[in-house]
Amino acid sequence: SLVGWTFAFQDYYKLNITQYVDNDNMTKLSAIIDPLNYIDRFSKTKILQIQATGDEFFLLDNEAVFWNDLQIATGGSFLR
Repeated sequence: SLVGWTFAFQDYYKLNITQYVDNDNMTKLSAIIDPLNYIDRFSKTKILQIQATGDEFFLLDNEAVFWNDLQIATGGSFLR
């Protein structure tokens, strides 16, 4: 599993945008836009997730970051 930066992110990496990943403003922003920050809302929701190639920013192995938590929160979701 890669679980790292995608090649499509290289320009942002070179500009050192990654320095902002762990700052207070990014934490506040992710609290709003990242569904994992309010995963408890999915407790009664079954999620059917379809993954496909062709997306350079979200690689097929990205579910390694969130899949177990999503399974626990929803009581079981399906990945295809």
